[in-house]
Amino acid sequence: MDVNTGIPLALRFVHNGGMTRWQAYLYELMRRLGVTSQNQLAARVGVSQSTISRWLSGAMPSADEVLKVAQRTGDDPIELLRLAGLIADDGRESRLSPVAEQRVRYLASLADRWDEEEWEHLRWIAERFATDDD
Repeated sequence: MDVNTGIPLALRFVHNGGMTRWQAYLYELMRRLGVTSQNQLAARVGVSQSTISRWLSGAMPSADEVLKVAQRTGDDPIELLRLAGLIADDGRESRLSPVAEQRVRYLASLADRWDEEEWEHLRWIAERFATDDD
């Protein structure tokens, strides 16, 4: 944490164009969890090491992947969806259609009320909503 701005150090690089906000979040998460490898981070958030590698290389996660990370870390799912570019924030456009964004935002707002089975269902629904504009 930068004592002058209160911004996590990894997120400062985003303002300089050094990495995406999702990449900065992952580096900050590694620091916060005390993990030093992609394998360790993958185990903690429930994805494969190759997924972590892709994300750290600049690939963006899907809605269900973001929700899985939120569930495993206890981080705010709405904020993680913003960092991943799945919902609009700070003048940035969403990677989703307006209808899909609204659906995913609503589902994520319910996340703190769900048990493990319901989380799985939420991720399944979010993935369908993220690709379905009907």
